[in-house]
Amino acid sequence: MKLFLTFVNVIMGSLYLVISPGGWGGESAHAFPQLISLKFPQPEENVGAPRTTAGGGVRSGGGQCLGSAKAASSLQALIPAFIRSPKTTSQQPTLYFSVPDNQGQTGEIVLKNILGETIYKNRFQLTSEAGIFATTLAPNRPLETNGVYNWSLRIICDPAEPSQDIFLKGSFEYVDRPESLPPIPKTLTPEDAQTALDIATQYAEQGLWLDSLNLVSLAYPSAPQEWDELLESVGLNELMGLPLQPCCQGENPSVAP
Repeated sequence: MKLFLTFVNVIMGSLYLVISPGGWGGESAHAFPQLISLKFPQPEENVGAPRTTAGGGVRSGGGQCLGSAKAASSLQALIPAFIRSPKTTSQQPTLYFSVPDNQGQTGEIVLKNILGETIYKNRFQLTSEAGIFATTLAPNRPLETNGVYNWSLRIICDPAEPSQDIFLKGSFEYVDRPESLPPIPKTLTPEDAQTALDIATQYAEQGLWLDSLNLVSLAYPSAPQEWDELLESVGLNELMGLPLQPCCQGENPSVAP
């Protein structure tokens, strides 16, 4: 009988080992990564509380192009409600958003530093189907250690009617990578799912949400359940099962000089 190791969260994001029988039809771990059921640690006061409250930034604007007010409210960043400014060790962090069905609207992402200076700006076309998309930010200057950066996502409903645009705003904090953590390989691909999940576990234990989420997304094609379990662990239950949509390919970002 084959034994497969599965890591499961127990208290405050710590991990214990469960040994379970079975397999994946004789496939090797190179094709199917070992399941780790990665769960992100929460503040002590959140442990045991109902996990149904979403975070996701602050919305404003009209947004009639997204249909009903309920549909517009489903536009959100994949950020837990208990994290005000998620941390990242990446100089080019990736943000994830859920977008409802739309008419293939134009999106715009803007990043500003604490002084209000625009250090990244990009427009891109959204797919018309509901799902989750990712956009990687490429600031025109190095992010500063412990610096807080403000982002805004704008959905342009009608270029002639700016009042109909809908905005989503939030922030993140850049921190130095702890020496105990391995660097994130720049060449990680979906084929490196096991490596991505192993590193994601370590980053989650350090409370690095943006990095953990991005690493787990790389394993999505071969282990989509890991993605859903991570979202469920932080209360983003309503986003489980949504497809990761292609977005922002062929970007032409502009930045302030």
